[in-house]
Amino acid sequence: MQNTSLNYKTLGLKTFFMIVIKKLLVLFVIIIALVILSTLIKFLPSVISKTISPDFVGILDLVNTFIIIIAIVTFIFVTITTWLEYIHYSITLDSHDISITRGVLNIEKIGIPYRRIQQIRINRSLFDQILGITSVVITVLGMSEEGPGSNRSIIVLPYIDTKIATNIQNFVLSKAEVEEVESVKK
Repeated sequence: MQNTSLNYKTLGLKTFFMIVIKKLLVLFVIIIALVILSTLIKFLPSVISKTISPDFVGILDLVNTFIIIIAIVTFIFVTITTWLEYIHYSITLDSHDISITRGVLNIEKIGIPYRRIQQIRINRSLFDQILGITSVVITVLGMSEEGPGSNRSIIVLPYIDTKIATNIQNFVLSKAEVEEVESVKK
């Protein structure tokens, strides 16, 4: 039996940037809405009544500056924490199982034997196709009191470069077929 393994320590810069964007998207929408709102509050009264207190304008400018500073600090913090997650995230495919390692302070290692994998598929939206990324979805059969296979788990490997995702899918499918053939022989 051939002992081949694949190890994906870095999953591509696209993966890193998509995780940062996902974490920051809601925050930046809120920050942009706050800046627009405070700007409207600043200019709308001057258009309607032609009078606005200079103190009020100064406070709104201070609020806008504060919001922008918070956005920059948050961006730096999220980028650093995402980088730490990214460098600790790895996928290893060996002759018996797929291992996923992730986490920063609490390192989690998940091992999935190929014989437990019911399905592995690639999900790609139009946006994913444009960026050249994909998510690998693995359906794993578990064991419960009702018997084997009655409990299923789904593991998603998000925002992986399409080439890497295809390699992972092909490798797992080839190993799953080998496992089935070997179990038939026994």
